[in-house]
Amino acid sequence: MRLCRFALLADPDTPRSGIYHEGRFYETDGLNAVGVHETSEARLLTPVRVPILCRMTSRAGESWSYAFADPAAVVATGEPLDAAQGPVSLELRIAAVCGVVEAGSSDPPEILGYLPIVTLVRPDLEDALLAQDLPTGPACAGGSWLGPFIVTREAFQDEAIVDETGGLRVSAVATLEAWEQKIEDIAPIPLSTLVAECEKLSALRPGELVAGQAHRFRPLGGFAPGDRCRIDCGLLGVVIACIA
Repeated sequence: MRLCRFALLADPDTPRSGIYHEGRFYETDGLNAVGVHETSEARLLTPVRVPILCRMTSRAGESWSYAFADPAAVVATGEPLDAAQGPVSLELRIAAVCGVVEAGSSDPPEILGYLPIVTLVRPDLEDALLAQDLPTGPACAGGSWLGPFIVTREAFQDEAIVDETGGLRVSAVATLEAWEQKIEDIAPIPLSTLVAECEKLSALRPGELVAGQAHRFRPLGGFAPGDRCRIDCGLLGVVIACIA
């Protein structure tokens, strides 16, 4: 299934949730279907309620760590993010969406589903921090776009793209006018492993995101204000990175 949040154009201030299937939004109240809407009648919101907590993981040897993305700068696909000054790069990660943890359980939360997250990165800030032997990561980020849907694990099993270790055999293609770049095997490390490692450091909440390895898109000269990059992640949906 593709779980989503959306707002009707005729009622833009009321967020709704449901399932996206074959070009239609099937609205639910959490238990029952309450309406069907055409894509022309609605716009997508972030599939996770705001403010969004997203842990960006990184690995050094056998050790894992994470840093939080700025919750105030996570937006829905197609919304503009400010590039500030100079060219920027884009990074793609696949994130696991944490589900509910049973009361009293010591196990990490189950994974509700997956979505792509694309982050706007400023190389000029990276260079300045590296010159001072300081860590980069979220400090260089100018915000992130979330994919349009939470895609449940059952959908991946139907497509046979979950390998025997639990990693996802997912590819993505980014396009901008005449430029194109493809990345294979975006999430080879099982996101369940990353969720368990994060849970060891601090408890995860339902709806929290755990994002895996970063993959960078690098067009010649970088991305600039006015660019609208399309990142097609196959079953996970399309992210539109709109740079203002």
